[in-house]
Amino acid sequence: MEKKLINNNEIIDKAYIEKAISMLNLSDKLSKAQQELFIEKCIINKLNPIKDEIFAVPFRKSSPSANGEQYDLSIFVSYQVILKRAESFPQFDGYEVF
Repeated sequence: MEKKLINNNEIIDKAYIEKAISMLNLSDKLSKAQQELFIEKCIINKLNPIKDEIFAVPFRKSSPSANGEQYDLSIFVSYQVILKRAESFPQFDGYEVF
């Protein structure tokens, strides 16, 4: 059974996120394991990479291996998503900027 999420009347599944990875030119920089990790993070947290809710940021390792360039992966969630989720909790009473 394929995992799907419904976010604002859209269905996001593994194929949708794989297409996003391809559109963002990340498929050649991320290993299959890194792509699977990113896909799972998107599905579990109900985040859409096309809407810039979550970002996969590959960065070059300090020294290339014999297999060519390899990249590590950092995953970031946009601050708008964090604020929106915080505001959905009744205990959240805003925030102050100093």
